[in-house]
Amino acid sequence: MHLVYVTAFLPDTTGSASNLADRAVVDGLRRAGAHVTWLGFKRAGANLSGVDSSASLGEIVSVSEDEPFTSRLRSLAVSATAGLPLESVRLRAAAKPDVEAVLARLQPFDGLVLAGTDLAGAFEPVFSRHPFLFVARQADHIAAAEAAARNASVAERLMLRRDARALEVLQRRLSQKARAVLTFSEEDRAALGLDASGKACILPFVMPDPPEETGLRFPAFDVGMAGTWSDPVSRVRLEWFLQRVVPKLHKHTMIAIGGTAPGIFQAREKRVFFLGKVDDRTEFLRQCRVVALSERSETGIPVAAVEALELGLPAVATAQALRGIDRLPANVTRVEGANGFARAVEAQALGQRTATVEDCDGAAFRRERLERIDAELANALAKLTA
Repeated sequence: MHLVYVTAFLPDTTGSASNLADRAVVDGLRRAGAHVTWLGFKRAGANLSGVDSSASLGEIVSVSEDEPFTSRLRSLAVSATAGLPLESVRLRAAAKPDVEAVLARLQPFDGLVLAGTDLAGAFEPVFSRHPFLFVARQADHIAAAEAAARNASVAERLMLRRDARALEVLQRRLSQKARAVLTFSEEDRAALGLDASGKACILPFVMPDPPEETGLRFPAFDVGMAGTWSDPVSRVRLEWFLQRVVPKLHKHTMIAIGGTAPGIFQAREKRVFFLGKVDDRTEFLRQCRVVALSERSETGIPVAAVEALELGLPAVATAQALRGIDRLPANVTRVEGANGFARAVEAQALGQRTATVEDCDGAAFRRERLERIDAELANALAKLTA
């Protein structure tokens, strides 16, 4: 079976959530015996990762980075006229080769896998001529509505709300046309209006690369977080943790933050160590007794949580952080509210010091999820070829 995996950006070394989700799905399709060819844009200057068979639609800096005002107005006008989200309009304008001609060169193939709405929406008439699976990495309209709520600009809020409406219509339309829809949580399935027993397949997300075998660990910090803090969604969880949870922790609790953080975060309490970019995220997390998973968004892929749990590390997490994870290891505590989060962090850290809270078998956690993602993908492929 030959499948073409259609995504806005070909995977690179940035490790974004969409990037990791794409690789996890493609790896699963290949385990099922499919030959998969990637189709998408290449980020300018990016080093591709895990792309051994691909067709590029061109190289672009970013669909929204440094966009001139006149170009922005033109994109808005086209978006409003066509009823498309802004990102789809920008990608349509950026594509250099003829997409239909590129697909023709990739023939013969048995179907497409449309990942996300951006590129799928830009060329929906072309892609929908072929049988396809739709990968809904998140409920895009919820993500856009959350972005609107965070934005200080009235004009930006209005634009994002309009985009949220267009995204919901597009995502539901693609879901209706698809042979099967792949989501990463029950919450996102429900947000897309899909019946649990219908065409939806819930994929348990796994990290594309298994963690390397490691020995004993000797933590230097009580609690840690790692992330890309320039990302607005990640920044919200960091702000919530620093502003709401940290003041409630014991004054001797040592906290480490991995990843480059904006300067506004640097002048915090002395017990909070901003370590900047970490070359080895696995080793950084292993240096922390407890991993704080303080996700606040109501949609998306639980990358940080799965990363920590595949390492077998103790963690304290909000319900949002554990979206799509229904079988929790014994050393993971689910809590609501800043007070409960702080108490759980201190209890877990103390348990690590006194050996009453131990690391779990992260490899077993990963194996169980791999078995389920393979079963769900086999189900989706059966629907594609039916």
